[in-house]
Amino acid sequence: MQSIVVHASMSGHTETLANAIAQGAHVAGAQVAMLSADQCGPDHLASADAIFWGTSSYFGGPNPKMVHLFERLGGVWMAGGLQGKVGGVFATTSTMHGGLETVLHTLIDAMMHHGMIIVPNTGAFTPERIRFGCPYGAAAVVETAFDMEMAMGQPTPGEMQLAYEYGQCVVSVASRLRSAQPPYMAR
Repeated sequence: MQSIVVHASMSGHTETLANAIAQGAHVAGAQVAMLSADQCGPDHLASADAIFWGTSSYFGGPNPKMVHLFERLGGVWMAGGLQGKVGGVFATTSTMHGGLETVLHTLIDAMMHHGMIIVPNTGAFTPERIRFGCPYGAAAVVETAFDMEMAMGQPTPGEMQLAYEYGQCVVSVASRLRSAQPPYMAR
């Protein structure tokens, strides 16, 4: 089982969340490659069974690095190279109203255009899920420094735990679909 976690991070927060997802995916049995959006290309994605795309919010939309990756996927899209692959999304923002859900929906929309199977990030109502949960994917609101003397924040332990569990969940779904060999899976 091959999994890839692609992140477009500006301050390192999205990459931190990506690490938690990658750890969860690994524990679920996947061989995990983690790449920045700049490093990722169509061949990386085409060879994966489970794909995670994540980005920081940039004025309420995806980080331009993630948008640039999407622009490079036209040939894969035309060939149907990602159809039937399992996907999950994640995002970070620095304020509660920084466009987190909009960014997640944008990432999901891109996966839908590629014919991917999107796994939601839902589960039992634990205290972490009630406080930090998001059904669209893994998410974190991370305070950034407004003063150069101030330390930057990191995703909370609750946000990291949900990202870790999401990595496990998406890989579990991909494993079950792969073992069933349904006719709609891209090979």
